[in-house]
Amino acid sequence: MIAHNDGNSEVYSFTSRLHNKDIEPFDESKTYDYNFHIEYACANYTNTNCLYDSYRDYYYIITCGTINYENRDGTTNSPDDAPWSVIVLDKNFHQIDEIIMPKYLSYQHIMITPEGISIQNNKLALKNNNYTGICNL
Repeated sequence: MIAHNDGNSEVYSFTSRLHNKDIEPFDESKTYDYNFHIEYACANYTNTNCLYDSYRDYYYIITCGTINYENRDGTTNSPDDAPWSVIVLDKNFHQIDEIIMPKYLSYQHIMITPEGISIQNNKLALKNNNYTGICNL
């Protein structure tokens, strides 16, 4: 991660248990191939977001692991099916922890609140539109 402050840049590193290989180069000749994009996203980990928690003075890196695109039974996965985690950094960008999140929580719907982090629970969202819960990290 690169942090910019008053014209200066500093590089900070963090690790994830979900990052188990190097990212493969993207084949630019397949830029307009939707299926290739899905397969590529499943095969390569990604950091999807960096959130700042002003209540606790933490940064949260949302990171997704890899998943096989095709299952043995012929069904396919999407990048949303991959495991994901929250990497917690302090205000100086030092890694404090990594929390592997349950699959039923959505990495795409997260809010920082005074009580903690509100994350969409996909199980509840399907049942009754009351879909967030507070996680204390």
